[in-house]
Amino acid sequence: TNPEGHFEALWKRGDLDAHENAIREMTKHVIDIVDNSPGQRFYAKAISCLRKLRTFCDAARNDEPDLFNDSFDELRDKYQSRSDIAFWTFLLKEAVERIKTSDLEEEPAPPKPAAPAPVAASVDDDDLLDEAD
Repeated sequence: TNPEGHFEALWKRGDLDAHENAIREMTKHVIDIVDNSPGQRFYAKAISCLRKLRTFCDAARNDEPDLFNDSFDELRDKYQSRSDIAFWTFLLKEAVERIKTSDLEEEPAPPKPAAPAPVAASVDDDDLLDEAD
């Protein structure tokens, strides 16, 4: 099977629904690869699939980065605490990580500087004496 080619074919359909479906399918492929791997033999293939998924999701600017992060979290939840499957450790060594979605959000506009305080009109001594009368 060629999960990466299948993923690209689904992705090229272009709309968010197709992308969501492609992300779900690729995540499922990664899980199947890891779960059926004798030891770490197929982990590199799973990492290759994840990198492709991350690259496509990171380039998209809708909900795709969040959907990738959801998939990443699903993998973490499934494999992080498993002592019989070392995939999570392998993934971390390969430096695959979540997409930083804070980079995708627009920066809030900086606050406008406060208007300068009005300058008081100069008052001379004669004016002060006139006011005192």
